[in-house]
Amino acid sequence: MAKALRSDRPTSSLARLLDPASASRAIEPLPERTIRTPTPADEPASPPAGGRARRSGRHEVTHLKRELVLSPHADETFNRLIEALRRSTGTRLTASHAFRALMRAVHPGIGTIPVSRGERLRLPSNAPAYQHERDEFENALARLISSSLSRFD
Repeated sequence: MAKALRSDRPTSSLARLLDPASASRAIEPLPERTIRTPTPADEPASPPAGGRARRSGRHEVTHLKRELVLSPHADETFNRLIEALRRSTGTRLTASHAFRALMRAVHPGIGTIPVSRGERLRLPSNAPAYQHERDEFENALARLISSSLSRFD
């Protein structure tokens, strides 16, 4: 003879997904994260002899990992930028350092990029046959960025 169910509610993952209380918890906004600022007690009173002061504890700054798809021309340009920065600074900086510095250089001009008032750009297909259209699209974006940076100066 079959055993009687001990629970009135099904416990499968699908049943939990359809449960209104679970669904409402899943879509409610996440609480804002608070970033802890270092207190004077976190910092050493003076740097250790013969070296620089080091921060104790974990760094609160997080870095986000992104994946970018570069064309051969963009990859060559980015590599040239990295090498030029390495020669100029005399350091073994990484591609991440160079990209973050590039974003800092572009940041002030972002607010001056004009809003489209006329014809909108059309996003080209990623199919190989549309390489010419992608080049034209990226050149138009480069002109927008370049003009915003020149307005900032």
